[in-house]
Amino acid sequence: MSKFCIVEFDGASKGNPGKGGAGAVIRNSMGDVVRRVNTPLGFTTNNAAEYEGLSLGIQEATKMGYKEIQARGDSKLVCKQIDGSWGV
Repeated sequence: MSKFCIVEFDGASKGNPGKGGAGAVIRNSMGDVVRRVNTPLGFTTNNAAEYEGLSLGIQEATKMGYKEIQARGDSKLVCKQIDGSWGV
């Protein structure tokens, strides 16, 4: 069985565009938080910050050895584009 985790991601900017940041929480298969990661982004848009949060979380989960990753976020745009419902 593959090593499974959940990546909960978010990103935001103050103003759109404006000064932003991104972050993610990685949870193991039992739902326990095993890592938190974040980064400042400088001048960016809300959508770009959301994508950075997703990327940051997936990169960190991969480094930790997770092979099966479920991503969760509050950005309808990012989630629908990643699952293929909406074109990029």
